[in-house]
Amino acid sequence: NSGQPYSEDTIRADLGEAEAQEGTVLIDAASDLRSRIKSAPSARRRPMLAAFVRERALRALGVDPGRAVDPRTPLGELGLDSLLAVELRNTLGNAVGSTLPATLLFDYPTIDTLTDYLLNDVLGLAEAAVPTSTPDRVASIEDLSDEEVEKQLAARLGKRK
Repeated sequence: NSGQPYSEDTIRADLGEAEAQEGTVLIDAASDLRSRIKSAPSARRRPMLAAFVRERALRALGVDPGRAVDPRTPLGELGLDSLLAVELRNTLGNAVGSTLPATLLFDYPTIDTLTDYLLNDVLGLAEAAVPTSTPDRVASIEDLSDEEVEKQLAARLGKRK
């Protein structure tokens, strides 16, 4: 650098080069992601894809990836706006090697629903879908007091001995 500020043409050239390099990386990542998911044992496919979707969604939102986020929380509640929705849709589309619908994040607004859509409809691995939990069971546990949960756990652990 000669100490001169970047010209608009230089900035455009640098951006074009970076985008071209990123495009190559994304193509490689897409084939790698697809092959890793497809070659994984069926019970591991959904968790692998869910972790990938979670990481990409949180990165797009500027949320710390170490932050605990319920995969059923609508991404809009975490700050997803229309511009970020387009960015995330493009990122996920590149990662799975498919053009995703413009309404993706309106139709599938959570990490869970996005994961299921990508796994079942885009990657065609519907037989690998494993439910994460039974909503009724989770709701019934959430309604219990701490003491009730402890009693039920103690009773379960006692039965296993």
